[in-house]
Amino acid sequence: MKKKLSVLFIVLLLCNNSYAKDLTGTIIYCENWRNKAFSFRKNPEAWKYTTFEFITSLSVDVISIRKFKLEEYRYDYKVELQKIIMESYKIRYSIDRKKLTLNDDKRCKIIKNENFKPKEIMKKNLDKVIAKQKQLNKI
Repeated sequence: MKKKLSVLFIVLLLCNNSYAKDLTGTIIYCENWRNKAFSFRKNPEAWKYTTFEFITSLSVDVISIRKFKLEEYRYDYKVELQKIIMESYKIRYSIDRKKLTLNDDKRCKIIKNENFKPKEIMKKNLDKVIAKQKQLNKI
């Protein structure tokens, strides 16, 4: 009986990860600068850019622009059948594997260019956001 239970446990354990994929080396770039009413387009603070660089089969480096600052964090991730989940005590990211959207609002794309440097691209995006806000400032 113990033998049957242990075999069943191992089979269930293996079946649980049948859809998991090692994303090591993959870079995903996401952006959202508009909403359905197109009101975000005029508000640089609402422009959202995020990159995900999958470092190992368990960890991902995330660079995002929030409130005119560049934020960099390393998260653990798990690949589910429909989503890739990264979370910490204060933030949760969810990438839809079929639609390639981040948290159901940012459009994402997989970067296949080996010369793509996430940190450099994000710094350029931050400069663009800050420049646009300075242009809109009246004082």
